[in-house]
Amino acid sequence: MQTDKSSKQLASQSLKPAFFLEKGGGFRLLFLSLKEKNMKEKVTHIAEVPQEKVEMDGVKDAYIQWLISDKDGAPNFAMRRFVVKAGGYTPYHHHPYEHEVLVLSGKGQVRIGDNVYELHSGSVVFVPPDVMHQFRNTGDGDLEFICVIPNQPKK
Repeated sequence: MQTDKSSKQLASQSLKPAFFLEKGGGFRLLFLSLKEKNMKEKVTHIAEVPQEKVEMDGVKDAYIQWLISDKDGAPNFAMRRFVVKAGGYTPYHHHPYEHEVLVLSGKGQVRIGDNVYELHSGSVVFVPPDVMHQFRNTGDGDLEFICVIPNQPKK
């Protein structure tokens, strides 16, 4: 009964629940005000998002689209689409944030530390923070995947 009343009050104030994982386990529930954050929804087609060549040392024939990012008002995460051409690969690198990946199409491999895993449509990958990793296309067509990362602090 109390929960229903609280939910209605929160909805009328444009507050949305957000769960944040805490280091060492557990989570914290916070309520974000969409009005205060000046957040606005985004609906578009993937073909309308510019594709850029990935320009880093150790990369070959890889392209990125920033589908949703902090530039769109997303406060926590960025969603990117990668296309790695046949024979191409991302650099073998690491950084202080995690990746969550969903392979959309193609065949490939992901190297995470000393381990290599085969990838195909529907493969799901978690790359922990600070672990060396690389995606490689081993097929004849494009390897396409969605990669979600936390937004990075502005420098």
